[in-house]
Amino acid sequence: IEGLRLTFSVEAEPRGTAGALRAAEPWWGEQNLVLNGDTEIAFDLAGFYAHHRNWEADVTVGLAVVDDAARFGRASVAGDGRLLAFSEKDDRHTGGLVNAGVYLCSRRALSLIPATGYASIERDWLPLLLERGLAVYAIEVATHFTDIGTPEDYWRLANQG
Repeated sequence: IEGLRLTFSVEAEPRGTAGALRAAEPWWGEQNLVLNGDTEIAFDLAGFYAHHRNWEADVTVGLAVVDDAARFGRASVAGDGRLLAFSEKDDRHTGGLVNAGVYLCSRRALSLIPATGYASIERDWLPLLLERGLAVYAIEVATHFTDIGTPEDYWRLANQG
C-alpha cells in the first residue's frame, strides 16, 4: 500500500493488550485505529469512522455477532450505543455480541493507560474509561469475523484457502 509505514516493537516482558498500546505512545495521533492481531475481520472502516465522529467518542469499539460467545465474553451496549461493559467468558454456549478487536481511540483516552506494567484493554483500560465518564461507544461492524487466537482456529482458517 503506497505510503504505508509499519513500526514493530518487541516487548521485553508481556504488557497486555493495553500495555502494548501505551508502548506505542510515540506514534499516537489525535485519532488512532487499533486492530487486534489475532482476528481476521472484514468491516466498513468509513462507516465505523462516521459513527465515531457522530458520537464525538473518545473510543469506539467494533463488535461482531457470533453463534457461540462463551469463549469471548459478551459486550453490553445501551440503547444509545454507549458501551456498558464486557462480561467475562462463561460456559453459556449461546450467541452474542463480542469484541471484534477494532477500536478508534483518541489520544486523550490512550493517555489513561498506565505507563508501566501489565494492562488489558477489556479488563483494565475500557472499565477505567467508563469509570471516568469518557465517551465510549460500541457498534456492530463485522461483516466477517474469525478469531485466530488459538492454534486450532488459525489452522482452520489457513486450510480454507
